Amino acid sequence: MDLALRDIFNRIKLLPADIFVMLAVVLVAVIIFSFAAGGQSPDVCVIEINGEEFARYDLITLADEKVLEIDNEYGRNTVVIDKHGAAVTYSDCADKIEVKAGKITSSGQSLICLPHRLTVRLEGADNVDGTAW
Repeated sequence: MDLALRDIFNRIKLLPADIFVMLAVVLVAVIIFSFAAGGQSPDVCVIEINGEEFARYDLITLADEKVLEIDNEYGRNTVVIDKHGAAVTYSDCADKIEVKAGKITSSGQSLICLPHRLTVRLEGADNVDGTAW
């Protein structure tokens, strides 16, 4: 089986036009993927604790960086919000996954701390998961 595949590939003769067509197809696929996969800039940052809305910030009108110290019965977190996104910079939970995740900057992204029941979510004007063509 391996020998048969090797023979087939050895017999294929690629012309310069074939290589050009393959590169063009790859380039078009990369361009389409980059437009479809790119998230939209967020409009609102929503912070929830235990499933209930704790705070909501309009990122479009936010002038200065906001630092929120959240200290409740579940634990302590520090959330930093600016006009480009949000990040959890401190957490006293054991795994610190939300801190390691870094800053989120696209609508639809979220940071979640399960032990503290904290969710930081970015929303856009039309918060959709994908684009249909």
